[in-house]
Amino acid sequence: LSCSGGLSHVKCAAMKLNGASSPRESGRSYVFVTSALIVGFVAGVAYKQTADGRVYNPVNFKESLRVPVNPKASSTIACTPKVTTRYYSSLQEQSWLANAAGWDKDYCKVISTPAQQGPVKIWTESLQTADSSSISSSKRWDPAVFSRFETTVKCGPSKQTYTSWIEPLSHGLRHPNSLCPPFNTTAALFDMSYLLLQKQANVDALRTAAGQSCSGRACQAIYVDLGATVWSNNDKEAGQGWFVRHYEKQGIKFDRLLLWEARPISPPSQVYQQLPLPLLHKYQYFNMPATANMSLPSHPLNVIKDIAQPGDFVVLKLVSCLAVQPCSTNIAGT
Repeated sequence: LSCSGGLSHVKCAAMKLNGASSPRESGRSYVFVTSALIVGFVAGVAYKQTADGRVYNPVNFKESLRVPVNPKASSTIACTPKVTTRYYSSLQEQSWLANAAGWDKDYCKVISTPAQQGPVKIWTESLQTADSSSISSSKRWDPAVFSRFETTVKCGPSKQTYTSWIEPLSHGLRHPNSLCPPFNTTAALFDMSYLLLQKQANVDALRTAAGQSCSGRACQAIYVDLGATVWSNNDKEAGQGWFVRHYEKQGIKFDRLLLWEARPISPPSQVYQQLPLPLLHKYQYFNMPATANMSLPSHPLNVIKDIAQPGDFVVLKLVSCLAVQPCSTNIAGT
């Protein structure tokens, strides 16, 4: 989504489609969320915004939704699990959601303060030292900096809690050191090392605990991209290729890819020029803006609702545009 004014797209970029003020407020079926550019979820587990629209503040988040569980998913489940998911916004994220409009006017001065540099240091160093077994560890992820989803699965007297940590919504939804001198280079703007991607082990654990399965097929991993450009094998370019490769490093291989791009690609063969051949049969590319009209079946979220099943893992990527780096609008309409 195109958002002007640099930091202002903290409030509007990811899910203006539903009129939400935060990318994590508006979607239905989100459990695993990686802010800024991508949103991932297990399709059957849901949260939604509160009546007053403030999902990001856990104090105001009183409501959670139950998973539509398939009772035939596992013969080992003695009861129908009750699954609830709550989103807890870190203090770092809450400060940005509350002050983004004012901080927009003097962004570089704000992020240079000790109050911002401290959390950024924890954020970047935690990701640099992360390993494959630490995604759920509160020792690894400082709850004052990293936000989280907590999913509770109850089955009779048994209760299990699963925590999924994610990076905070802050700093213009880009790398926190990318927008101001001396780091504001093109390379820094597309530095994706600030993202905390989900791992297959977390998806499997939650899917198993919730007793989820998929009807008529194995559960899938589905990648949806609004602002897909074209596939690139260059890992310094933050696009579809980067996400597919880096999710594979987390053990997640996509079974289906649906991609929208508003900018006309000429010649059309450029779309497939670098695309790995093993992905060709999974690949659906629409060289047109995605509609913002939720009443149409072609709206990307309606497409997701049509094809995703409980137990599927879905990643939704939206491109946010900056005043310093304009790009074509990939959403049609207002």
